[in-house]
Amino acid sequence: MHYTRILFMLNPGKERRDTENYEKYWKITLAFTDINGDKFLGTLKIIKEFIDQNRGELQRTESQELYEELQKKVNEFNPMWPTSIRKSINQFVKIGFINFI
Repeated sequence: MHYTRILFMLNPGKERRDTENYEKYWKITLAFTDINGDKFLGTLKIIKEFIDQNRGELQRTESQELYEELQKKVNEFNPMWPTSIRKSINQFVKIGFINFI
């Protein structure tokens, strides 16, 4: 089942607008706001350890399989929607906690 359909079933009162105004959106949205919290620190630890364990392969190639494996590990620690998992991983890059080149 498609996620939008699931979301609609969870919140049947919410309707999508005909037009969206993206000018007023924040430049960055965060999955975590408490950077001292267990979820933030635990996710950061998982990402760091994953990079350390896969450094050689990550330096050789961009791998969708590795990214999916990382998402799975993050989800096991802190279950959330797939888009939120990616947002949580990207947050660490955007705010400078992870800088892997």
